[in-house]
Amino acid sequence: MRVDSSGVTAGAAVNAPPLMATEDVAGGKTAYVKIDLQIAGKPPETAIFAPSYLIPSNRLDVILYLHGHDRGGVHDIRGYLAASYGRLRQGLVSRRAEAVLVAPTLGSLSEAGNLVVGKRLDEYLIEVTAGLREHVFTVSRSVALGVGNLFLACHSGGGAPMLQLALGPSVTLSALRECWGYDCLYHNADVPDWARWARYHANRRLRLFYLENGTNVAKRCHDLRAKGLDNVKVEVSSASEHMTVPLTHWQECLAAAEIPTSATRIADA
Repeated sequence: MRVDSSGVTAGAAVNAPPLMATEDVAGGKTAYVKIDLQIAGKPPETAIFAPSYLIPSNRLDVILYLHGHDRGGVHDIRGYLAASYGRLRQGLVSRRAEAVLVAPTLGSLSEAGNLVVGKRLDEYLIEVTAGLREHVFTVSRSVALGVGNLFLACHSGGGAPMLQLALGPSVTLSALRECWGYDCLYHNADVPDWARWARYHANRRLRLFYLENGTNVAKRCHDLRAKGLDNVKVEVSSASEHMTVPLTHWQECLAAAEIPTSATRIADA
């Protein structure tokens, strides 16, 4: 497997990462695979979910989701996806969106380890694609799988690694179309850095949702919105509280990004 000049992972040479567990849930299959991001005190585990209606191809839309800080006894991605606020797989299937959800276990404070170092994202997505082939789709190595469009999404403390990835040097970022941030601007540098990203990448979009609660997160969102950037959409969330912001706007983001659905493909046939 390789990363070609267009930034799309392709090929079939890399061995799949070891399988840690599988789940048949939410109308699809989740493989939990071992990919070591060198995050101390956390299992080296990434969740890869594909809906059962998704057809393997070399142009798969991939959503990479970065969760927030540990909360309420939830310490890994399995626990996060099982929680009421983590029903992202169900939201994907409910819309019949043709996309793969990828979500690593991050650190207790959303540390992303070496995922945000250099071009590690390229290697990571190659490993993910190999795991997708062997543990989710179970198709022959002769079948080419790859990333078509890439979407980065994050909640809360996951905002820092999402910004690092978006600003990084990875070749695969040529496939990046949108970034979705849910109540996630925790650092003063977020506003100028995202503004710089948006100006430099006019063909990509940033969508931010925040709680209007008088915090510094809300103020930073106000400041970024005030810059009037055409490809940045900043909205007050209708969620009842911080942990439900992602799920409240998940399907809205899927729809706005125009990720194909199996229903639209049937209608167009």
